[in-house]
Amino acid sequence: MQRAQIRETLDTFFDDGELRTLCFDLGIDYDNLPGDSKTDKARELVGYCERRGHVVALYEAIYKRRPNAFWEREVARIRKEACGQTIEIAAPWQGSGGNTGPLLQFSLNQFAQMLRETNEQVAGVKRRMLIIWIFVGLLGLLDVVVAAAMVLSGR
Repeated sequence: MQRAQIRETLDTFFDDGELRTLCFDLGIDYDNLPGDSKTDKARELVGYCERRGHVVALYEAIYKRRPNAFWEREVARIRKEACGQTIEIAAPWQGSGGNTGPLLQFSLNQFAQMLRETNEQVAGVKRRMLIIWIFVGLLGLLDVVVAAAMVLSGR
């Protein structure tokens, strides 16, 4: 993950108090980070961690607290892609030059096809349940007719 993405994630998904707690948990004095605004502090925190080789620890701490933050950014990117193209979503731990490969590869057309098939299966189950319900209802009605016929015939 690039430094700008980490900074944007901190700025977007953490309030000032949460950013202070994150720094505390990482052993970093929030008040000693240069800057006055939360955006400034987020930028300086990323730089501080880069200079000391703690980017992985920062990333893991962010991911632990906001696991969906990085994926929401990927979803926004996916929405921009044209249907039919293969989409690759990088694993959260994969850097820009990572060799772990994509965590997930799929085609939006394939995904839409899977949804259509699922809807068809659900519709088929609903139809079968309706037929069974009608059949059971008819059997119940037949029992009532037979019972009424027996009562009327005096048996």
